Order: sequence, then C-alpha cells, then structure tokens
Amino acid sequence: MKYIHWLIIFLFFFSVEAKEVVKKTQLPVKLVLTEKEKRKFEYFFLEALKLKEGEKYAEAFNALQHCLAIDSTAAVVHYALADFYIFLENRNLAMASLKKAVL
Repeated sequence: MKYIHWLIIFLFFFSVEAKEVVKKTQLPVKLVLTEKEKRKFEYFFLEALKLKEGEKYAEAFNALQHCLAIDSTAAVVHYALADFYIFLENRNLAMASLKKAVL
C-alpha cells in the first residue's frame, strides 16, 4: 500500500512536468500571407538588404520593421535584426532576436 501511494505521487508530478515540457516545445502558428502581403514582405526585405549594402543602416532597420509588421514570425527578419543589434552592441536584444529566429 505504501508503494502504491508513492507511485501515485510520482506519476502525478511526472504528468505535470510532462505537460510543461509540451507547452515549452510547441511551435508557434505560422502565418498564411496573401499574395499581396508576400510581395510587400519581399519588397521590404530586399530593400532592407539593398540599403544595408549601401550603408544606410537606419533605413534598412526601418524596412525590416515593416517586414515584422507584415509577418512577425519570419525567422529571416529576426536573424537580420540580430545582426543590427550585435553591431549596436545590444546583446540582450540580439539574443532575443536569435531565439525568435530559431524558435
């Protein structure tokens, strides 16, 4: 009887912990963009790359912000923003952007 009591307690805590692991590992829902939104996103992203190559960093950063407004789950945008944050020596924002890019 004593072992059954401990077994029940163990299973209870194991199930609670398992639920937490599942919650942490669930992937965010991917947005479905319309064709118009896709074109806008691609335009702003390519514009950001072009501006960055031209060393117009503030404008490139703003173009990436437009991309995020269209699709906040785009890993490529979060990765590009992390590059800006590293350049600005803001490691906290860089790490947050890289985590969003990976997750």
